[in-house]
Amino acid sequence: MTAAAVTSARTPEPAPPLRVLVNGVAARLGGGATYLVEQAGALAAIDGLELTVHVTGDVGDDLAQRRNVSVVAHAPRPLLLRLLWEQVVLAWESRRYDVVWSTGNFALLCSPRPQLLTAQNIWYFASPAPGSPRPSRRFRCLTALQRPLARASVRRATHVVAVSQTMASAMSAVRTAPVSVVPNACPRIEPDATSPAPVEQYVLAVGHDLPHKDWGRLIAAVACDKHLPPLVIAGDCVPARRAELGQAAPPGRLFLLGAVRDRGQLAALYRGARAVVVHSHLESFGLTACEALSLGCAVAASDIPAHREVCEGAAHLYDPASIDALGDASRQAISAPPAALGSWEWPHTWRSGAQRLHTVLREIATPCAS
Repeated sequence: MTAAAVTSARTPEPAPPLRVLVNGVAARLGGGATYLVEQAGALAAIDGLELTVHVTGDVGDDLAQRRNVSVVAHAPRPLLLRLLWEQVVLAWESRRYDVVWSTGNFALLCSPRPQLLTAQNIWYFASPAPGSPRPSRRFRCLTALQRPLARASVRRATHVVAVSQTMASAMSAVRTAPVSVVPNACPRIEPDATSPAPVEQYVLAVGHDLPHKDWGRLIAAVACDKHLPPLVIAGDCVPARRAELGQAAPPGRLFLLGAVRDRGQLAALYRGARAVVVHSHLESFGLTACEALSLGCAVAASDIPAHREVCEGAAHLYDPASIDALGDASRQAISAPPAALGSWEWPHTWRSGAQRLHTVLREIATPCAS
């Protein structure tokens, strides 16, 4: 036998790629969609992984551009049908994979495969402080339906990842699988210089019209204050609510842009603002504050754990239940940006998060025959 033949005989076969089924059908807008696209994209860049990602809506278009990602797109389903499909059809499909990664709070309860679960919706484990708006009946019903499933999911998962220390603390009262904190990164966002602002001077708020975002108090404190520039809100809002809110501020003081999906346009809005107001009563991660600070914006943010965790002294914090405090913090952000703003830098990246997720996936996965 020749030396080359001996060497060839001793060379081990390369390990097969780790087959990961990614359940991302819950991600449509906002932080959930950003997390799925950015974190799954960074994870797929690691050699030895094959990701099959189930998504809905436009999220699949963004993911399809990433290396080593196979996208399975679905039409959006009503909540109950979506949950049923996940727990039956997708759970059955998961048998062909080495490990399952669910990015949207719900594990596949009937799946036989090991599972990594990302917990990022704090509503399932905590409630806003007194003084926050009462959610609509529909919102309360949906949350009451989903909360038991989310809590069962963190018990069913093989390993749970919390997107912040705030999220991990909220889950501490619930018995869970092992929990690791893998903080969200700051989304990549480059300004588009061609995107015009609706008005020359403005205060910006970014976030969809959800109960904890409290648009009513935000508008009352900023749009109705003649000593502040007009308020521009970038976020999804149903037409009836939009008409109602439009009557809550004097003419020319409020601009409701709807959901701004173009990242360059959103970055341009951030950069052009005199200040960014991050108003919320409950968050798992301060995504908007993170985006604004990364672009050098002066920020006023509600004083809640998620914002304290992200802002690190670089924002004016205020009591979210007080209209006066909100207005004062907005004026302070414009006139005297915090000294820590210039030195602020979020230390976590999607790449470092992907490396930690990769380690966990490798540890919990069990090979599955094709």
